[in-house]
Amino acid sequence: MSLTYSKYLHVSHRALISKGVYNGALDQDYELHIDPLLLKTCDIQEFEGAYEEFIAYFKRFVTLAPFVKAHNASDRYYRQILRGFYFPERANTGLGYSKGSTKGKGISGALSLQLTKSAIEIIDAGFKDPEVFALLPLFEDNIGADRISDMTIAILFHRFVRYTHRVTSELGINAKGFRMDGRLYGLPEYKKRPIIFIPMAILTDLPKAYGFDDIDRVCNYNRRLRNRIAQEIGLTWEEYSHMKKKEWKKLLLDNPMYLQGALEAYKKLVGVGYDFGEDYGNKYTDALLNEVVDDYPLDLLALLTGPKGSIYDVTLAIVKQFKSLVENNYMWKIFNRRGRTPDETDWQLYMFSIADTYIKASEADIDVTRENNPGVGELDFKFSHGAKGKTVVEIKRSGNENLLHGYVKQLPLYMKAEGAEDGIFVIVREDEKADDTIQSVFEKKEALAATGEYSPEIVVIDARPKASASKA
Repeated sequence: MSLTYSKYLHVSHRALISKGVYNGALDQDYELHIDPLLLKTCDIQEFEGAYEEFIAYFKRFVTLAPFVKAHNASDRYYRQILRGFYFPERANTGLGYSKGSTKGKGISGALSLQLTKSAIEIIDAGFKDPEVFALLPLFEDNIGADRISDMTIAILFHRFVRYTHRVTSELGINAKGFRMDGRLYGLPEYKKRPIIFIPMAILTDLPKAYGFDDIDRVCNYNRRLRNRIAQEIGLTWEEYSHMKKKEWKKLLLDNPMYLQGALEAYKKLVGVGYDFGEDYGNKYTDALLNEVVDDYPLDLLALLTGPKGSIYDVTLAIVKQFKSLVENNYMWKIFNRRGRTPDETDWQLYMFSIADTYIKASEADIDVTRENNPGVGELDFKFSHGAKGKTVVEIKRSGNENLLHGYVKQLPLYMKAEGAEDGIFVIVREDEKADDTIQSVFEKKEALAATGEYSPEIVVIDARPKASASKA
């Protein structure tokens, strides 16, 4: 589970989103980025006129470029443009592609040199409209949505700071004084650096990519831009679909009317924000699960250290808590908020996330391992406390044709392979069709108990859709 703003700042997820604040994380990025086009329609007070300010930033290059005589640091006009293309990524915004951290790349070094060269080429080609620089993701290598987002934050940083200052004050969040632009702002702090809030209204999705070099290929923003420009300048899909950035750049700079057409096409684009209500990318799952744990606490440490405490008691308590959360609608809404029926892997992930969150919240000496392979197939979970105390958990949907086999054969084999003292068999009941099979599992448990054999506990989670409490 990630360290979300709401968890770290001791403020509810609902409180942040009520202010329109993206509830990001401090220990990982969530593959979102700022689309400058969304600034056009943003009505948050601190961002009124933000798009115009973003574009106006590039006017200086239009003024400076004609005076550049040498394309190197010895030329003071060249140096000023180069400095203008230095954009370090700001920490603690929770945006981007970094995995396991929030350390991004920003824009500096060779990339700043590349952009400086391109800016001078564009202006020398006769283009004075600074909005042409919004086309950089179209034809510049290593410039995609992620870095345009960094650039936007850097240019408009004072606006994000003022926004964060206001929201922090309105929500009563603990703040530290940070002096910026000659003024003292009260901002949340993490590792001696300010946390910067980003409005949800200006965010859009970063689709899955296999690395920074792949971002441009999958970015919807770039795809829409290329499609619109191709229509504007009369290219067919066959002509432009395989064009690389360098080819786009040469085409546009060699044909000023095409570059003008590209600029007009860009001006017709409308930003498409991420739908946090549907949340298809599960950006808010961690925040919602953290809130569940806060709303429904479970003292695992007391269970573990009590007179009869054991890892089995802790595991069973977590499973029953998970059952209660699902059946009492709170988690049902999270799992089914997009109208999709969770599959078995989903249920495993949900339960693991809840277990992991409770364990971390209690600071108990408990380890939970998911999908370990003990040599007899993949078990779902192993809970352990020290070298000896182990309990394994297997989850099956009620419609699984191997339901009875899972209880009779799989779970005992997993227990033996792991050296576990106990096992718990969880059945997710999705409809009434498998009730007879579920009953046969319970009958098998009774038969085992009658002969004195070990009969693992069975927990049935009723996952059928339910009406909300207000409509019941």
